[in-house]
Amino acid sequence: MRSRTNLGHRTPPVEVVWPVTQLARTSEERPLSEEELARLDGVLRRLHSELRNLLACVPGSPHGASELSRDLGIDRSICQRIVSAASGPYSGGDLVSRLPGTKGLTLFVESVRQTPTDPSVLDSAEAAILAFASVVQDLGPSQSRLVRRIEAGGAGTGSENPLDVDEREENVRRRMFECGCQLTGQFSEVSIATFIFRPTPGTPDRIDMALLRGFIGHRMRPEAMPFSLLWWVAPPENPKPDDHAEYETLDHAPVQGRSQGVLLEDYSTKPFPVVTSRGPRDRRVVLIDPASLPKGEGFDVVTANRVDGAQMHPAHDSPPVHEVWMFGRFPAKLLIFDVFLHRSMARTCIPSIGAFMMSPNLTETMDRRWLDRFPVGPRLALLEPGDRTVSHPAYPRYPELLGHMFHRLTWPAGDYVGYRCEVMYPQWGAGYCMLFDYTPAETDRPSA
Repeated sequence: MRSRTNLGHRTPPVEVVWPVTQLARTSEERPLSEEELARLDGVLRRLHSELRNLLACVPGSPHGASELSRDLGIDRSICQRIVSAASGPYSGGDLVSRLPGTKGLTLFVESVRQTPTDPSVLDSAEAAILAFASVVQDLGPSQSRLVRRIEAGGAGTGSENPLDVDEREENVRRRMFECGCQLTGQFSEVSIATFIFRPTPGTPDRIDMALLRGFIGHRMRPEAMPFSLLWWVAPPENPKPDDHAEYETLDHAPVQGRSQGVLLEDYSTKPFPVVTSRGPRDRRVVLIDPASLPKGEGFDVVTANRVDGAQMHPAHDSPPVHEVWMFGRFPAKLLIFDVFLHRSMARTCIPSIGAFMMSPNLTETMDRRWLDRFPVGPRLALLEPGDRTVSHPAYPRYPELLGHMFHRLTWPAGDYVGYRCEVMYPQWGAGYCMLFDYTPAETDRPSA
């Protein structure tokens, strides 16, 4: 029998209140800790470097994804993801989602092993893939779960406040600074390293370089190590007969033997120190003898030089990465490390920076020096046109000094884009390197 409903006296609905509980985050949603991020970063840098090396060694390189897929006989999507992730600049934790899985990476290396490729490069790539598989297992334990943990941390930060990390690192560097002062017997209040690059006029596959080095408020004990600079230019792998890497003053005078011309007297303390240089033309040692200066008092020494057309334009190099190094030979309280690129260069590259342990072989490229990188590095800032962003309270004369440099070079300052690395108590005995990656944005090309 069908039941009747009393339409005249509708019973109000019964409201059911469901208990609401806060769901605990699953392990894959938990952001990576600072230690986990540091471990992942080291593994990813290694894998990126080894894959980039491997791509460069494949016969007929450079290849697009379609060419690799055809030549190696493997799925194009695997090649596309590897080429996209490894041919460009290192992209941090984003690399995990861009790379294929470990099976795809292993298949790629096994396929390349069937070609006449250096076995040592293949072995290094396999070792990097094994390290990647291990970190995925430990932090994931799958690649997709690891991606979600990275994304849960927002911009890739762990639970620790980055400002706390910066302060802790600065305290460590300050203690190193104090030890360095004792060991070397000298230090600078402000260390300035300024590099300026432009394409060589009439020779677009080469670049000109100008270098400014300033030691402001430098102090030395009588028994201190000799005050010296190392000027080094990496010659191209396949030099031309007319190649040269001669160091010159800003006025094109040669730098060899007595080298007072490299001293910028308007910005150096009088009486001026004696400056001499010696060594091969691409690796010059400059000795500065401030013996005539008052003992124990601070003094300023500012030098400048140029090298025209000695370096390959990084866009034409392999890999297309420009490395600009500042070596901390002596302790300093503050480092101002600036690089100015001609706008034609700046618009086609991606900048980055890192701090590295100094290696005996200075000619080794960054693709093989990932293992020297310190886990915590400095930040990079863009310098806008005008004195306001170029100036620094630690050395108020810096804008004037920079203007003097451009004037002597006769290079219009407005044609350049600046990048700055500023570090309190820079790591003594280490190297800071700005990298400018000129890899073309188009990572795949149509097959011939």
